[in-house]
Amino acid sequence: PPTAEPPAQLPAGSPAFVGRQRELSALAALLDRPADRVRVAVVSGQAGIGKTTTVIEAAHRARARFPDGQLFAEGTRGGAAVPARDVLGAFLRDLGTATADIPPSLADRATLFRSICARRRLLIVIDDAHSAEQVTALLPGAGECAVLVTTRRRLTVPANLSLDLDVISAVESRELLATLAGADRLAAEPDAAAAIVEACAG
Repeated sequence: PPTAEPPAQLPAGSPAFVGRQRELSALAALLDRPADRVRVAVVSGQAGIGKTTTVIEAAHRARARFPDGQLFAEGTRGGAAVPARDVLGAFLRDLGTATADIPPSLADRATLFRSICARRRLLIVIDDAHSAEQVTALLPGAGECAVLVTTRRRLTVPANLSLDLDVISAVESRELLATLAGADRLAAEPDAAAAIVEACAG
């Protein structure tokens, strides 16, 4: 049976988010378009580049299009992969499946998850995915769901959109710094601001 309230598991977005307009536009185009099949986007890049922040921003902007809920899972925790079986167990409980009704095997959990997703409009975020096999096990098979994946690795998964994030531009870095430190302070200390932007490689 469905839960009383749809899951709303997205982490809070960054109050100082700037830049990444090209990537956000591409993600919005994917999430906003009418769909009769699952949409998948993979956002890759080095650690700390802003993958999660960008995907969470895009997810918050699009969440109204997914009234049946938003699911969030870590693909890696403490440097180790989170088993897809465990993620599916959590997802199934979050979607209203009684613990006693959750099958023990990965294959059966994936089958049940796909059956539930086929009847719902869900947005699923998999953060720091560890492997293509892990992601594939967590993908819905049909319906109007969308999946956003972040990863430090090159994953071969069926995706409608693949984005490889680089460092943000110097202009965007300065805008971020102004948001965090204040535009007046940057104006008063332009040399220090320029040094910070350069030290952060954009």
